[in-house]
Amino acid sequence: MGIKERKAREKEVFRKLVLDTAHHILRQRGLEGLTMRAISTEIEYSQSKIYEIFSSKEELFVVLFQQLCEKLLALLKSSPPASPKEHLMNIFHLETDFHLAHPHSDALFTAIYFGSKSTPLPSTFIEVERCFSDAVRALKSPLLRTDEEISEALDIFRCIFVGFITLMSSETSTEGKKRVQKMSQNALKILLQGWKVK
Repeated sequence: MGIKERKAREKEVFRKLVLDTAHHILRQRGLEGLTMRAISTEIEYSQSKIYEIFSSKEELFVVLFQQLCEKLLALLKSSPPASPKEHLMNIFHLETDFHLAHPHSDALFTAIYFGSKSTPLPSTFIEVERCFSDAVRALKSPLLRTDEEISEALDIFRCIFVGFITLMSSETSTEGKKRVQKMSQNALKILLQGWKVK
């Protein structure tokens, strides 16, 4: 192996170390605790070494977001065949389970989605969104026909989702978590009835 190849491999190993550490810090300390300094301290390398790989914290966030989107997309695509109504309920719960299993990932998603519009959303996120828009279209509701109506429906799902994740994250008892889960199921059920979905 030549020097060039060895350096490229070392750079890739270091990049993976930074990303793995960033995911760990995100899970443990949240988005506010995820700084270049925190990563630097954890891996015992200088911040300037990290900046050789990621030019900014924002660039690092986008890559973390991309990786989480890839995992989420694989999970959504694993949803077993079901009726349109059941499929939508399934993927909603798969996404909430995903974010509960990856603490603070919802905060990262929100930061990227509602953040700087100069940062393009990764193609995998667009595919995640398409999973939901396709599921809503498949309901064949007379109230959800246009792109604008589908988009508004997805906004409602985002609001329910954020509320659900926030409540589930703050609940400590099993009974409390079950109660919150039932609330989300009821919210979805009422939505589907309002959209005239059988």
